[in-house]
Amino acid sequence: MTALLIALMLAAGACSVTQIAVNARLREAVESPIAATLISIMVSALVLIPILSAGLWGRGRFDNLQALPWWAWIGGACGAFFLVANIVSIPRLGAALTVACALVGQVIAAMLIDSFGLFGVPKTLPNPYRMCGAAMLVLGVVLLQRK
Repeated sequence: MTALLIALMLAAGACSVTQIAVNARLREAVESPIAATLISIMVSALVLIPILSAGLWGRGRFDNLQALPWWAWIGGACGAFFLVANIVSIPRLGAALTVACALVGQVIAAMLIDSFGLFGVPKTLPNPYRMCGAAMLVLGVVLLQRK
């Protein structure tokens, strides 16, 4: 199962950078990173609605949304910010550096979330291996910006 999830996330990573590059081109056409992000999110919804309706991975339930903590609602805002930041950055930084910077931000935030057990994530304290891995990613950003 772990190998399947790793393969799934490798494919998701490939889709992510493809999305960034495509959305940057969309930004040129609509002349706005916000409009390009909105179009991208609308297409996402159009793809997800039939998948949800078909019951793939379940149809979900929507009757308990009022019981959620306030922070459970910020995911969409984070996603929109992520798309806009990428759309604005990729024409200037290029795909590799844009993705590497985003990845470093993701890993640092993930380590903080893990360390404090935020948002219901199991608490996992940093260790020298994790710290070294994060440092290597930062080094990757430094090296990618060298010309």
